[in-house]
Amino acid sequence: MAAPLIPRGEDGLIKQEQKMPLSFFPIIIAVSVAMGQALAWPIYLFGHRQAYDAKIDILASLNLGWLYLALLVVYYTKQIVSQHASYVRNHANVTLPNHTVHKVFTPEGAKQLPYVLLEEDGMVGKANRAQRGFENLMEYLPMYLVYLCAIGFVYPFPAFVNACVFFFSRVKYAFDYTNATADRNTGFAIYGMAQACLEGLLLIAGVKALLRA
Repeated sequence: MAAPLIPRGEDGLIKQEQKMPLSFFPIIIAVSVAMGQALAWPIYLFGHRQAYDAKIDILASLNLGWLYLALLVVYYTKQIVSQHASYVRNHANVTLPNHTVHKVFTPEGAKQLPYVLLEEDGMVGKANRAQRGFENLMEYLPMYLVYLCAIGFVYPFPAFVNACVFFFSRVKYAFDYTNATADRNTGFAIYGMAQACLEGLLLIAGVKALLRA
């Protein structure tokens, strides 16, 4: 289904009456951490715990608990900067799939032209959203792969299952995004749960490795 035509201001931007509050981002981070712990602890407690503990002992013997926690610090650095950009875009009325806005420079005194935005209608609009879905994947993929390798050492089968969920969620996200910007949310939410689960497992392994070192 094609994306609906949306009324815009003279500058081409969609005026959003309801702005994103600054408190939204700490809440999202807190929910992500809590969800990660809720998903990770049953895997650790009811999975192959003896095998997991043996791998954590190896991490402890090499003092690698700090490395596992460092990955969380790096990830949340990315998240805070990304969410800051989302907040500023929201308050500037820059709506997805646009991430930047361009301007045509006109002679002094001439009427200013509307901003240059991505085409959102028709097949070109679909192509732009499909490209944005791919770009979003590539923005998250490097950190996800690092997480997956770290987690895969301690919890190999849960890492494989997580990768399968990652595959499903990201394909769904990209295909739904192609149809309409608003449709992308379900795929991204499923991916968010997979990512949170990796974070929870990473935190368990890192903290336990430090306590055993």
